[in-house]
Amino acid sequence: KEYMQDKDLMQKLQMIMSLGAGGNDAVQSQMLMQMIQQDSRVMEIIAAMQGLDMSDMGAEEAAPAPAPKKAEPKKEEPPPDNRTPEQKEADEFKTKGNELYKKRQFKDALEMYDKAIEKEPNDLTYYNNKCAVWMEMGPEYYDQALECLQDKIDRRYEINSANPGGASFEKVAKVFSRMASVHEKRKDYDKAIELYNKSLCEDNSRFTRNALRELERNKEKHEKESYIDPAKAEEHRERGNEFFKEK
Repeated sequence: KEYMQDKDLMQKLQMIMSLGAGGNDAVQSQMLMQMIQQDSRVMEIIAAMQGLDMSDMGAEEAAPAPAPKKAEPKKEEPPPDNRTPEQKEADEFKTKGNELYKKRQFKDALEMYDKAIEKEPNDLTYYNNKCAVWMEMGPEYYDQALECLQDKIDRRYEINSANPGGASFEKVAKVFSRMASVHEKRKDYDKAIELYNKSLCEDNSRFTRNALRELERNKEKHEKESYIDPAKAEEHRERGNEFFKEK
């Protein structure tokens, strides 16, 4: 570099560098900083004296490289909505029915689910939700709910043919689970267990597995309590006697 031939500059720099040899490191550092601030050539001269090649580096290249920017995650586009206008209306009625169900406004909820069924009669979801309302309305509606649900199970292939996905494995599984919960409320544990297992054959969901385990615990508890109750214990004794008589 031409400026390395600047005798005045080199003389000042050599004087400062000699301070380090004399043990005055702090003074040397302070004076170097002042010189670098006054004359940017000083840094390049020092680098050259230390054996660093800075001949092809511009000011931007000599500076530390900025950290690479993290690639922004790609936003996943929502799947296309292939519902028909009638199906969209049906889902709107279902949403209203769900809100009314949460508020325990059961008659109004039933009305919304019926409107959904009217718009799209080939979807098990609306019937299943309607039967959930009947269950909450009391035991007098249990038979009505079971009859409705069994009819949809019997017609599952017909329904799914008219509306692909309307009777999917997942939806059929939920219908079986609903039927199981009706029998559980009636304390017909064996039938409920049978239906939960049918549900798992359609869709092996964690929710159903947990419901089945809880049901089996309730059945065991109920049976233990039955033997403690004298009347029920007598009933079991008579059943046992009848069994041996038949043998």
